[in-house]
Amino acid sequence: MHLGAGSVTGLDLREENILQAKWLAEVYGLNNINFIVENARNLGKYKGFDIAFCGGLLYHLTFPTEFLRDLFNCCEDFVVFDTMAHSDPFSGFHLVVNRNVSYSAEGESSYEFHPTYRGVVDMLLAVGFEKVIELIGTDRATVPHYQEGVVRSFICFKPKSKSRAMIESRLTFRG
Repeated sequence: MHLGAGSVTGLDLREENILQAKWLAEVYGLNNINFIVENARNLGKYKGFDIAFCGGLLYHLTFPTEFLRDLFNCCEDFVVFDTMAHSDPFSGFHLVVNRNVSYSAEGESSYEFHPTYRGVVDMLLAVGFEKVIELIGTDRATVPHYQEGVVRSFICFKPKSKSRAMIESRLTFRG
């Protein structure tokens, strides 16, 4: 496995996305990857992962608190978390309606809750993460949606994280 990962498990609601992921793994010669068609509502049955990556999912859900709690519980060390986040100056979510659920990049419901930036950070801390750090890449200005701050990336450390000191030592903090 590339970059030292012993195994990877990927979950997605839609079979067409899983088929694409399997094809890409085959094209790139990646082994020890397991892809499962699974609803994010069932994340709670998965446990024991060292780390978790969640990209572009939170704002498609109608159950954000339960999902983030399950994400916290499925991993042992830390989560890399990427989401759209509104810039409104409050901790909460916007209700968005009339979503096209037939599109493969959408969720299962025609309505969803889009978080504010503060809502994301507050909820990650509320479900148990000890420290949440926003990751801002050096190429941010060239990547659509990141350059405007519409999409944000975070690393979320669990209490007693084995990797926190090593990762923080490699980050450059702006203050």
